[in-house]
Amino acid sequence: LQGDRTAEEFFTGMLHKKLTATLLKMAGIRLATPMKEIPEEKIHAYYNLCRNLKLHITESNPYENAQVSAGGVDVREIKPTMESKICPGVYFAGEILDVDGRCGGYNLQWAWSSGYLAGYHAALA
Repeated sequence: LQGDRTAEEFFTGMLHKKLTATLLKMAGIRLATPMKEIPEEKIHAYYNLCRNLKLHITESNPYENAQVSAGGVDVREIKPTMESKICPGVYFAGEILDVDGRCGGYNLQWAWSSGYLAGYHAALA
């Protein structure tokens, strides 16, 4: 049961571990607190932080640290809905597609955006 797990255990994998710990602390939730003991308003506070937290980026790694991968499903073989033109009902997202870009925010944004499109349109199908 989720109530028997600690907040740290319950939220593992949703965000980076350090970010999760920081947001839980900001919401007034100790990592070791069992989920069943956390008031609903604190859980709502945590989710509100996840949805609304704004960060000011002060720097990034230099261009020399950028990474590129190549290969995957040719984007000419998918529709704007992320559905395959060759195999209807199959949707693609993220790195499975042949989309190249710098490592970090660019490929993460591609993963989120293409994942959203694929999931949205698959749900409508």
